[in-house]
Amino acid sequence: MKDLGKLTIFLVLEMSYGKEGIRLSQQKYAEDLVQLVNLTDHKKDVHTPMEANTKYRKEEGELFGDQTLYRRFVGSLIYLTMSRPDISYAVQVLSQFVTKPYNIYYSALLRVIRYIRGSVNRSLLFPSSSSLDIVGYADADWERCLDLRRSTTG
Repeated sequence: MKDLGKLTIFLVLEMSYGKEGIRLSQQKYAEDLVQLVNLTDHKKDVHTPMEANTKYRKEEGELFGDQTLYRRFVGSLIYLTMSRPDISYAVQVLSQFVTKPYNIYYSALLRVIRYIRGSVNRSLLFPSSSSLDIVGYADADWERCLDLRRSTTG
């Protein structure tokens, strides 16, 4: 066994250590994802991953042509939520439609990626001064799914 020192990169999760604590990011992965999508519309970056008060139905508009591409991008976003909880809700909504994606969902997916493009250097900080207590919150929303009126959050 060999000691390689402090962990710096593990499965594209980048770790940095400082006096303030441990910082986790996936900046390179996010940059690669933005480059992979290759947004050529030159729209400005957005400040939120999803439009406020947007509710999607199961079938809206026309089907998106390349379902595999949609699934690939959603899967990449799911992996990015490991260090970017700010996109978790939007990615959870988009992942509901991977079996039958419509153009409107792909547009919403591009919005999330525009948001990432504008905030690619965000990271998680685990402060050295904080306790190790874990606090969790849950919310069951019976109205979010317009088709079945079932909870989408558990």
